[in-house]
Amino acid sequence: MDVVTDKGRGAYVYIDSNAEADRMFGDRFDETMEVAARDVRVEVTLPWYFQMLRFYGEEYSEDPDEVDPQHLAPGDVTVIMQTIKACNAEVVNLADPVSLRVTWDTPIQRQSRSQVIDTTLGDLIAQDHDRLEQVSAVVAFAEALKTGEPADLQRALDAVRVLDMQSDRDFGEIESLLVESGAQ
Repeated sequence: MDVVTDKGRGAYVYIDSNAEADRMFGDRFDETMEVAARDVRVEVTLPWYFQMLRFYGEEYSEDPDEVDPQHLAPGDVTVIMQTIKACNAEVVNLADPVSLRVTWDTPIQRQSRSQVIDTTLGDLIAQDHDRLEQVSAVVAFAEALKTGEPADLQRALDAVRVLDMQSDRDFGEIESLLVESGAQ
């Protein structure tokens, strides 16, 4: 399924019960069957002294032509996480700029759209980090699924359990899957 969805730049769902089918094709029909944004690309510009140590997401490259844009459904979220490190801590300046640019096409008319957020390292560091904890939990879950190792499954469960799952039912579902996998 990964090969098929990569070719179509979309996603797939796994339906293992009637209840799951009802949920995906009932409550989440728009999210499952519609496209809200086509050919989505994200460009992050960091100060020169940062090096990316790890990347979690679909794909990345310094050459935009090497990255296949993605389509997003209504209510869909793209998780992109990077672990970065400065080549020398002494050159880090909290006033240095950081830029985030997102481009996409509207689903029907195919009109190009973009949004740019310009900020500084200091402003990023000062932000609320709740979303970072959520992204870290999703990444830990995805990595645990890749390895299937009990220690990785447990790390993912621990990361999910520190979140306020009342605000997002998907984290409750992730917790249930991890417990079913043997994590305690």
